[in-house]
Amino acid sequence: MSATEIKLFSQLPVFLKPGELLTGEVNGEFYSRMWQMERADSFEPNELAAA
Repeated sequence: MSATEIKLFSQLPVFLKPGELLTGEVNGEFYSRMWQMERADSFEPNELAAA
């Protein structure tokens, strides 16, 4: 990537270790923030984490 190249976040290679989401110890800032917003019962974001 360079100063003149644009990429979506989904195009950047960010790899998680096996089981990293399950333990709650996510090192990547984006994944950590998104995982805190997840809910098992709905596709709506977790209101407490989104605030």
